[in-house]
Amino acid sequence: MKCEFCNGNMSLEDLHCPHCGQINKHAQQHIKDMQRYQGEFNETKEDVITVTKKYSQITVRCIIIVVLMIACIVLAVVGSNAYSICRDMNRKKAERNKEENIRKIEAFIEDEDFMALNSFFESTDLAFYDASEEYARYYPVQMVARQYTGVYGYIMSIYENPENIEWSLDNLSQELTYFYKYMDDREMYYFRDVDPVYYEDTIEAMDTHIKQLFMTYLGFTKEEADGLRELSEAKRMVLLEEKFENAE
Repeated sequence: MKCEFCNGNMSLEDLHCPHCGQINKHAQQHIKDMQRYQGEFNETKEDVITVTKKYSQITVRCIIIVVLMIACIVLAVVGSNAYSICRDMNRKKAERNKEENIRKIEAFIEDEDFMALNSFFESTDLAFYDASEEYARYYPVQMVARQYTGVYGYIMSIYENPENIEWSLDNLSQELTYFYKYMDDREMYYFRDVDPVYYEDTIEAMDTHIKQLFMTYLGFTKEEADGLRELSEAKRMVLLEEKFENAE
């Protein structure tokens, strides 16, 4: 541009003419305009950054909510089918290991190690009620062995910790009730057409063990132990309480 005083060449950014030294009024106005534009630009930039951050946070929250909703749906679907999935997996595993499992069960039965037998049933989680016929025949043994273990535990609790005898006696009476129920209620096993030959002797052997435990650890006579099975739960509880009242 030309200086209006000396007509010399100068730029718009020159505050004074490099030739005559006069003030460049256009440069001053230009600088003011540039400062105003720069200020407006900075304000706009800050607004854009603020709005962008705000919407970014909203977007992130929306994504998190969507992901959580999907996860809840997946968990709901998996949870509703978890039992069926686990049962199918256990059934397949039981079939793969059938020969070895049955060998162990028979060994425990032969040794009359009914505590170990129950532990094996629980650790392998064999579902006899929907398993193959080879397993199903042991279902009655499994049910009675479970109660056998409970009765054994409460007898030992009374013997070793007589200070908790009231609680232990009550639980022992209940466990005995279920023990004899599973021994005597043969109808519950008919749905699998279980042949009694597979469990009668084993269950009777468990009953014999229980009688021996009562005689050895709780001071019952043979007649008292033999009669437990025929008593009602109420009479059985009275007998237990009388027995330990006399002991005190």
